[in-house]
Amino acid sequence: MDITYTVTITDLIQAIGVGLGFPAAIWGIFKLFTKDKYKEKQIKSLEDIAISQNSVIGKMKEQIEELSKQTVQFEYQSVLFKEGNDLLKEQIEIQTDALLNDKDHKTAYLELEKKKRKSEIRPFLKPRGGSSGGVGFEKRYINFGSRAYFEGIEEIETSNISITPKSKEERIIEQNEEYTFQAQAKGEYFGNNVPFELNLLYYDEDKNKYKQNIKGLGLSAKIETPENRD
Repeated sequence: MDITYTVTITDLIQAIGVGLGFPAAIWGIFKLFTKDKYKEKQIKSLEDIAISQNSVIGKMKEQIEELSKQTVQFEYQSVLFKEGNDLLKEQIEIQTDALLNDKDHKTAYLELEKKKRKSEIRPFLKPRGGSSGGVGFEKRYINFGSRAYFEGIEEIETSNISITPKSKEERIIEQNEEYTFQAQAKGEYFGNNVPFELNLLYYDEDKNKYKQNIKGLGLSAKIETPENRD
């Protein structure tokens, strides 16, 4: 039996529509693919920028830390320089007085030697940085002077903080060695804004006693130069 199929106008229009639609679909897929490639390049470019910025920030942090170390070193050397000048002036005065009174000269000379010895072996703590997270914070100090025999902490105004027991422990702090003070803020305060004041207590190899005052707000609290104490 023969089967005859008659092509109608509708069939032709549908065939043409399909034929026209196929290239359009291909073109749409191509545009989507190229768009994804463009986005991928943008993301890669952003990643490169982020890596570059992180590198710059890292170098800036290193430069700031190095500048801070140099500033602390300069402060310490300035104090020693002034003390050296004062001792030299006193030595000249003693030698001048020796021409007039030999007995007084001997006593004054011995006293001068004691002062020179004390200056040579004195510990000297200076800030080395710190960190804060929530209520907790820590401040690091480096000993630029000679060996320190750390005795503990004199609490002047510490009602707003809780000091860790480790920070109060007796220890020996060698030259260029660090001491870390750790505490937690109380009440409505955070580690970077809590007010407090205290003294670090220590003595040198000849049992000369010193204190260094720390006063201020959290991480920005300042430490003073060492003072003699009884």
